[in-house]
Amino acid sequence: MLHIQLGSRVMTHELCGVLHKWAEAHPGARIVLDFENVAYMASEAVAHLVKLYTGLKHDHATMTITNLHPDLMEIFRITRLDRVFGLG
Repeated sequence: MLHIQLGSRVMTHELCGVLHKWAEAHPGARIVLDFENVAYMASEAVAHLVKLYTGLKHDHATMTITNLHPDLMEIFRITRLDRVFGLG
């Protein structure tokens, strides 16, 4: 399992690439993204999360998002991404 504490720069293209490579090297891996210090996400970051999720699914890995700020949780519910991502 890989646990990542995210900060103000939530999801970048570079971070997604690193996580994809890690998942490829660890088939069936579990990645936990901890959003405790994240209160805002740009739409680009959400797109990176979706891309990461799709790639991890292809690599038979799983991704869980934890400690999501209530405002972000509401966005995930409205867009129904709460049904896509494992929210813990």
